[in-house]
Amino acid sequence: MEKSLVFLFVVYVCCLEYVQLAYVPKSKHELMRIAKDCIDQTQVDPADIHAVIENEQVPTTNTDKYKAFLACSYKKQGYLSEDGTAMLYDNLFSFLELFYNAENLKYVEHCKSIRANDPGELCFKNLDCILTGLKQYERDNGIID
Repeated sequence: MEKSLVFLFVVYVCCLEYVQLAYVPKSKHELMRIAKDCIDQTQVDPADIHAVIENEQVPTTNTDKYKAFLACSYKKQGYLSEDGTAMLYDNLFSFLELFYNAENLKYVEHCKSIRANDPGELCFKNLDCILTGLKQYERDNGIID
């Protein structure tokens, strides 16, 4: 009986490596705490983060700290695996569906093919791809010029 319980526990732990838990949106307070923690941890300039939000495009200079910030933030929000090797697209797309119709996310579906060896680079490339795709959706639908 004891061996069976140990075996079941081992199987359960192994399955957790491959199963993505359901995405639960973070509160604004929690997102602010995550951002502050990751800013402190990576020493990224908060102005760089605000510039990305304002301009809706990734920075072209001083990107190393920004990439580290993204990896930190995405892990804590559940968009990047704990080991930093894979984007958790189900969670990321659940978040995007708070703002966009699921059908409209076809504009960013191709981003799922992005690969990188570095967690920060993976997050950075995905963010760039998603921002570009969403801008294209907005242009195609007359939301922006």
